[in-house]
Amino acid sequence: MMVTGMYGLPAGRPATRMREYLSVLRPLLCGEAVSHQSETLTAVGQVSVPGTTPPPILLAALAPAMLRLAGELADGTVTWMTGPRTLADHIVPSITRAAQAAGRPAPRVVAGLLVSVTADASGVRDRAAEQFGLAGHVPEYRAVLDREQVTGPQDVVIAGECLRGTSRSAHNI
Repeated sequence: MMVTGMYGLPAGRPATRMREYLSVLRPLLCGEAVSHQSETLTAVGQVSVPGTTPPPILLAALAPAMLRLAGELADGTVTWMTGPRTLADHIVPSITRAAQAAGRPAPRVVAGLLVSVTADASGVRDRAAEQFGLAGHVPEYRAVLDREQVTGPQDVVIAGECLRGTSRSAHNI
C-alpha cells in the first residue's frame, strides 16, 4: 500500500527491487561510478564528496526475504512495532544468519517502538490504537504482530510511569 500509494512505484517483487537498489546504492555512497540496468532499475552516474565516509545502510525489514537481504547487503535493519519476542525469535536470528552466510559483520538491529512516560498508559494505548490501528491490517505488520501474539499496535507500546528514587538507567516503564 505504501510503495504504490505514497511513491507511485509498483509493489510487486519487493525483494528483487531492493536487491537491485542496494547493488547501486553502496557503490554510489562509496564514491564509485555505477552503470546498472536491470529489470526494475536503471542507474548511471557517480557521487563523490571528498573527505566523507559512507553512512551505514539500514534496511527496514520484517519479512524473511527482506531480512536475508538486509543481512547480505546492508549493515542492519530498522523495525517498527516489533516486540521483544519477535526481535529475539525472528528478526535477530534471521538477519544474523544471513550476514554470517554472506561473510559480513554482525548486523545492527534498531527497534522502533512507541514509548511514553505517562500516568495514563491505558489512554496512550487507546490513542495508539486509533492512530496506528490501520498498520495492524498491513500484511507485513500483521505478521509481526501475530508473531508477538498481540491484537494490534497498541499492544507493543511501552508506556508507564518512571518510579521515583530509581536511577536513570533503572526506570521501570
